[in-house]
Amino acid sequence: MRSRLVALIGLAALAGSAMAEASSERAALPVPESSRPALRVATYVHPPWLYYTPNCVMTGIAYENLESLAGKVGVDIEAVFVAPNATEADLLAQRIDIAFVHPLLNGPLNAMTPLSFGMTVDVVLMGRAVHDGRAPTITPALRVGVRNADVAKAVGLDGATLLFEEQVADLVAAYRRGDIDLIAGHREVFFFAMVGSGGTAADVNQQPLVKGRYDVNLHLSPQAERQFGATLREPEVEREWNARDIQLRRRYMTVETARAVGDQSRCIAAAKQGH
Repeated sequence: MRSRLVALIGLAALAGSAMAEASSERAALPVPESSRPALRVATYVHPPWLYYTPNCVMTGIAYENLESLAGKVGVDIEAVFVAPNATEADLLAQRIDIAFVHPLLNGPLNAMTPLSFGMTVDVVLMGRAVHDGRAPTITPALRVGVRNADVAKAVGLDGATLLFEEQVADLVAAYRRGDIDLIAGHREVFFFAMVGSGGTAADVNQQPLVKGRYDVNLHLSPQAERQFGATLREPEVEREWNARDIQLRRRYMTVETARAVGDQSRCIAAAKQGH
């Protein structure tokens, strides 16, 4: 109980809330929803984890879970659009308070301990070259689409011909044109990309070969760690996060939800302009 009280005071300080300077009599009054302190969360477009609704409101499995997490400690969250490769710098510079950080990055955050929960993802090989759950022979004749070299290394693609595309949609388009034989990446992300662009669930569920699983855990900025890290590291918080994650995956991983995502470019442009 004491650690939670310390965390709440720290969160108020992070947001620069006027409550920290209020008299004890006023602080005892109920706090209106709109005046609660806000936790600045690094966001980017990565369905089904993080993406915008047609009204440019951030949503997704991870975002809904973060909202519940913040509500548990009495704060709101503020979505701050950040390029994934800039997340570490923004955390260390205190421009954001909390962010998902890829475990394969070799930056300064590797020396810091993340929270014990986040996004658990399967890295898979999908496509016509996977037969009955067996990996194809890796030769230069095998053409594989990936987003970055880290994914290629994680699934053991040394020796294959690689096509690098930043956008998942571009990899899906290349696969449909026949330019590549396989896609390597996150199962959930490619489900949304392929189904959302007019495919069927069968396009993704062609016996994908799971090559690994890793956690993209949440990192706190140094100041956020000092202020409320102890509370967010309590075992109860992790258990509740994981239970909500299971429920949210069931709700989001449907053909209907994937097809409702829509184009994200307008909302991304607005988010970049706002920050």
